[in-house]
Formats: sequence, C-alpha cells, structure tokens
Amino acid sequence: MSFESEIFRNLLEKEVRISPLVRVFLAVIVIVGGLSFFILGGILLFTRPTVAPPHPVAAKLLSLFLSLMGAGFFWVGSQFIRARAVTSYLFSPRARRHCSLVVGLLAVCMLIAASEFQSIQFFANAIALVAFSYWLFPLADR
Repeated sequence: MSFESEIFRNLLEKEVRISPLVRVFLAVIVIVGGLSFFILGGILLFTRPTVAPPHPVAAKLLSLFLSLMGAGFFWVGSQFIRARAVTSYLFSPRARRHCSLVVGLLAVCMLIAASEFQSIQFFANAIALVAFSYWLFPLADR
C-alpha cells in the first residue's frame, strides 16, 4: 500500500468523540438535506418544464442524480443515528468498497458527459472523483 493511502487511512480512522445529542442533531441536518435533495430530484424528474432545456436527457440524468444523492445523504444520516459506540465506524469495510465503486462509476459517467458536452468542469470533477475512488478502495481492506 502506498504512503498516501496509509496517511488517508489513519485520518479516516482517527477517533473523534461526539456526544450523542450532537450526533443526533447532525444526523437530523443530514437527513433533512437528503430528503430535500430526494424530493427536489423527484420533482424535477417527474414534472415537465415549461421551457425545454438545451439537453433534455442531461436534465433528466441530473435530476435522477439529485434523487440518488438525497438517498445517499439520508443513509449517511441514519448511520449517524445508528452508531452505538464512540469507536464504531461510520462505514464498514464493505460499505467503503461499495462507496468507492459507486464513486468510480460516477467518475466514468462524468467523463462520458464531459466528452459529450465538451465541458471542462465535468472533466475536472471526474478526475477528482477518480482520485477519491482510488484512495477510498484500499481502505476497505480492514
């Protein structure tokens, strides 16, 4: 394993003590944000805009992505509430591996969108997601 991965693993597995009341408060904020994303994505996905967007397929994909992000935020918020001990990790090794693969898949989708729409912003975001997925995957070994 590379030196950078070891540093990243140590930072992620560093113990942080949070009182249960603060943890529940933060979880409620994350869950409300997740529900907002999910509802907004659903509204945008299933309603028809009065003005046709320049790329209708991209608009539908973005609204689907918003809904999926909302579901992910909701799941993370529920994990905050379910954490029983101070030392319990937010993500299990299996969840870290799945998160890494989902982030890698999102990076591939963003690379395809970058080539389709000739967008440097999509390309830069895809490169950042590839790097994050690369660093997150070895953390699932434990």
